[in-house]
Amino acid sequence: MKKVAIVGAGPSGMLAGIKIKESLGDKVNVVIYEKKDRVGKKILASGNGRCNLSNTDLDMSYYNNAFVNNIIKEINSTNLRCYFQDLGLITMPDSSGRIYPITDMASTVLDILLRKISELQIEVKTNTLVTNINKENDKYILTTNNELHPFDIVILATGGKSSSYLGSNGEGYALAKELGAKITPLKPGLVGLKTTKDSIKGLNGIRQKVNLKLFNDKDECIFTENGEVQFKEDGISGIVVMNASRVIERTNEDYKLYLDLLPSLTKDDIQIFFDMHVELALAECLEGILPKMMAKLIMEKAKSFKKAINLLKNYPIEITGDYGFDRSQVTLGGVSLDCINRSLNLKNHKNVYICGELLDIDGKCGGYNLHFAFASGIYVAKRIIEGMKNA
Repeated sequence: MKKVAIVGAGPSGMLAGIKIKESLGDKVNVVIYEKKDRVGKKILASGNGRCNLSNTDLDMSYYNNAFVNNIIKEINSTNLRCYFQDLGLITMPDSSGRIYPITDMASTVLDILLRKISELQIEVKTNTLVTNINKENDKYILTTNNELHPFDIVILATGGKSSSYLGSNGEGYALAKELGAKITPLKPGLVGLKTTKDSIKGLNGIRQKVNLKLFNDKDECIFTENGEVQFKEDGISGIVVMNASRVIERTNEDYKLYLDLLPSLTKDDIQIFFDMHVELALAECLEGILPKMMAKLIMEKAKSFKKAINLLKNYPIEITGDYGFDRSQVTLGGVSLDCINRSLNLKNHKNVYICGELLDIDGKCGGYNLHFAFASGIYVAKRIIEGMKNA
C-alpha cells in the first residue's frame, strides 16, 4: 500500500485527497495534515461567505502565467461543476459568470467535501504542523510535533501567505525550499491600496462606479477596468482596485492611477449638463451628479467648470502602498515554475507535488484563484493515479 501525505487541508489539498482515495481505494493510504484546529477556513471566507469557486469565462489570460493552460483546459469550469455535482453539490453561475453553490453558502461546499472525506475514511490530522520533510532512500519523512512519519508521495498544498488568520502564513514555502525549490519574491495580491489623505479627503464610506486606469512612465495604459471603488479612511478598495493591485505589485516602473468618476458620461455630456444649468454654481451642478462629499472634494480642487470636467473624467489618486498580506486575497509569487514539471511535481523530487496558491500562479478576482486551487488539486491527483496504475 502506498502512503500519500497532503500538507494543508484547503481546497486543493482536500480535493486531491478525495480524488486519489476515490480512484485507488485500499491501494493507498491518504493522510491530510492541517495545522489549524479545523479545515477549510479559506473556503468559508471565499466570495464573502458564498464561495465563488469558478467562472464560466475561464481563460489563461486571467492568470499571471500561461503555465496554467494545460490545467484549466483539462479541468475547466464545466468539468469542475460536474465533479462537484458527482460529490452531491449543485452550482450555478450568476449574471457575470461567477459560479457559486446553489445555496449561496460556502459552508455547503465545505460540508460536501468533509462528508466525502469521512465516507472515504481519509485521515485528517488537525492541530498538526509539518515542520520538516527529508528524503531517506525512496521515502519522504515528515516531522510533525517531534514525530516522524514516512510517506511515498507528498503533496504540498499549504496555500500562500495571504490572510494568515485563515490558516496559511507561508510555512509551505520553507518546506518547498528545503526540498530545493526556488521561491520567487512574495507580494500581496488582490489587495486594497493606501493613498494620500488629500486624494480621498472626506470620501470615507462612499462607493462609486468608475473606470480605473493605470499608466506607466511612458504614458501607456497598462491596465483599465470598470467597477466599483470603495473609499476608506486611508485608501481605496473594491474588485477593480484589487485587480489593479496585481499589476501595480508587479510593475517596476513608475505609474499613475486615474479614476473616471462618471464612466457612463463623456466630457461633452457633462459640458451639456453644465450648459443646461447656467443658473447653478459649480458646487450645485456637481451635487447633481456625484455624492455630496465627492462633489465637495472636486469643487475644492477644480474651482472652474473646465477643470471640474477634466477631474471628473481623470481624477488622480496617489498610491502610497497596500494593506498587506493579511488583508490580501492571494499571494503573488511562490514556488518558481522553473522548478516544476508539467505534472506539478518538483523536477528534483518526482514524488513531491505542489498545487494551489503555493505555486507562483495567481488570477484576477472572480473565482479564478479558487478554480485553480480546486483544479490543480484534481490535476495532481490524476497524475499520481496514472503513475500508480502504470507502475
